[in-house]
Amino acid sequence: MIRAIAFDCYGTLINVTDESFIRACERILAAHDRAHQSRELWEKWLEAARESARAAGRDPQNPVGGPEPPFAPFRERWPRYFAHAFQALGIAGDVVAAYEAFHDMLANGTAYPDAEPALRALARHYKIAVVSNADEDHLRAALARNHLPVYLVLSSESARSYKPRRPIFRKAAELLGEHVHDVLYVGDSPVTDLLGARYAGMHTAWVNRSGASLPAGVPKPDYEVRSLTELVQALLGGER
Repeated sequence: MIRAIAFDCYGTLINVTDESFIRACERILAAHDRAHQSRELWEKWLEAARESARAAGRDPQNPVGGPEPPFAPFRERWPRYFAHAFQALGIAGDVVAAYEAFHDMLANGTAYPDAEPALRALARHYKIAVVSNADEDHLRAALARNHLPVYLVLSSESARSYKPRRPIFRKAAELLGEHVHDVLYVGDSPVTDLLGARYAGMHTAWVNRSGASLPAGVPKPDYEVRSLTELVQALLGGER
């Protein structure tokens, strides 16, 4: 029985995608007259993030297994990724200013139109949480800016753990006062959200807005929907 619903934030409730980061890279590079290399900067940044994860003991072939890697918040990690990306592109960039551009983009993200009405409808029947790989400040700023009603907010910074690892999901259930098997986790990322939550023992719902295919190795979610409106319909039917 589902007694609580935990939502991913970015890409699920707040409309932030890879393209949002690429546009932020354009703004970062504009001062260097290199805005046309925004996708290259983003790719080099991701390359640094993946290498950092491997160095910390994360296995890309087994993202939920092995010991819990050391934790550091985004404000500490992301400037290092920018240093790698700037060096790869031969740019003398300000890594702190670049991090702040990403931070501000996340803090000022706009919710999908279906987010607030869906949360309000579901909150009449379930405890609602947001559980996100995010630093505390930009996550809470984005939720407040969009007036999204939630019972609990748990950032990776607060949990000291990143999805898809088990501890952040288990911590969310504990704070909700529910057993993990009574929590539905809703997200857009097959690995970070669906695989991670299922490994922790939660039910899962995939908000598949783009109509993507489920990657190999990710267990089929309990629900697959194209919007949060569809999720409300699936869970409540005609009852609102």
